[in-house]
Amino acid sequence: MQQARNLVMDIGGRIARLRFMIHDRDPLFTSAFRETFEGEGLRIITTLPRTPRMNANCERVIGTVRRELLDRILILNGRHLTRVLHEYLIHYNGHRPHQSRNQRPPDIEAQPARVRDDLRSIRRNPSLQARSTNTTTPRNRSSGHVTQHSSGTPLECAPRARCSLVRGTTISTQEDRPMSVPEPDQTPATAARPSSPHQAGDLASGRREPGVEGSRPFGAHVRMSWWRPLVVLVVPPVVMVLLQILLYQVVGVIEGSDDPMSATFTPLKLLAVNLSVGISGVVAILLLARLAKVPWRSLISSPRAFDGRRLAQYLLGAALLVGAGIGVVALVAPESPGWVAFGVSGTTILMLVVTVLSTPLQSVGEELMFRSAVLPAAASWVRAVRPALAVGLVVSSLAFAVVHGSSDPWLFGYYTFIGVATGLMAIISRGIEAPAAFHIANNVLFSSVNTLMAGGEGYTIDRSTDTGDAALLILAAVNIAMVVLVWVRERRTRITT
Repeated sequence: MQQARNLVMDIGGRIARLRFMIHDRDPLFTSAFRETFEGEGLRIITTLPRTPRMNANCERVIGTVRRELLDRILILNGRHLTRVLHEYLIHYNGHRPHQSRNQRPPDIEAQPARVRDDLRSIRRNPSLQARSTNTTTPRNRSSGHVTQHSSGTPLECAPRARCSLVRGTTISTQEDRPMSVPEPDQTPATAARPSSPHQAGDLASGRREPGVEGSRPFGAHVRMSWWRPLVVLVVPPVVMVLLQILLYQVVGVIEGSDDPMSATFTPLKLLAVNLSVGISGVVAILLLARLAKVPWRSLISSPRAFDGRRLAQYLLGAALLVGAGIGVVALVAPESPGWVAFGVSGTTILMLVVTVLSTPLQSVGEELMFRSAVLPAAASWVRAVRPALAVGLVVSSLAFAVVHGSSDPWLFGYYTFIGVATGLMAIISRGIEAPAAFHIANNVLFSSVNTLMAGGEGYTIDRSTDTGDAALLILAAVNIAMVVLVWVRERRTRITT
């Protein structure tokens, strides 16, 4: 972060003429690092994984520095590296011939290369063990780049293949003048000096700055302090419960009910539940975005953008799987769901309308709360990717089961399994389109069947002890089938692309 600020200060007023910044997917490039340059009006361009040709000119310059300098000198420490690179830059910009410039160095504008008839008069003088006559540089086909050296030292390539040492960034520019060269006595320690006492305290205590790490998979891509996930884990469910109680009281006043908290659903009660869960999901995503200081879109899908087509495809597949599961349950264990009899009334029609219109909001709200918020928040407690994903899955799944408030072991285990399955869908697909589609299909279809099989009245959801049984294994198989479907679809997509 401080290196980015130092570079912006070194460039000064010339930064207004810069167009964009190019960097790879190294986790060193945090959101705070990128915001430093975005605040100056630069567009951020991230190269694709393992695609060096996206920044080909600068990758060639890195190769030149490795072959001519770093492979020939034993570097002792950071100060030594800075001095060696500083002297090499003088050689590179003022003496080294460049094939793309008719054997002229970048600092020489119009002087033609000297032509000698007697080749025996040509001599080479080594400078820091770098050859001065037998290497070439790539042709500059763009206005200029900057790239990140794999050892952590970035190089700037301005037009005419002039290079300067920069620390911590990659920039592309259209101006012809080279960037500033740091003083040789500037060491990595001074370049990385914290800009404030708060930052110094964070560095001393080992605390990590909030942000998104694009190199990590979805679900383990958010970084924040240890206490912030606790806020995400507690606040949204509390908001949901309070909203539901408040809306139930409003519904009780409208319907004139003596027991507004009864478990029997009416159209208005169903609407109240769906709205409270949907609003709580939005609260969860906005809360995590603020605590982690990340864009809320990165909590929906990362590193890719949200894909509506992917959502529609998964919704179709999930509807088929859930419909098949309901059919098997009706054939094998028709008494398990607690269905009374088929019946249609005015209440049934209103319930179906509310189900179709508002249940998707409730389903998406739960996915936002547990897959987009709790999963990455809990995973931020662990640095290693796989253990982080495991922690995120366990915590989000158990929270999902606890919020549903079931005291029956079968139901609690089933809700936990749903949490694990939908979490795996999100991780595999790198977004919540797949789990949201499955959740929508599952809740809409089951709510519709429960409404139609309630004898024309409102239905009751009983999650007390001894209400679950082995028939839930059929629905668990549906979850597994959906996970397999997501895995196959995502694998084919990555192979074709």
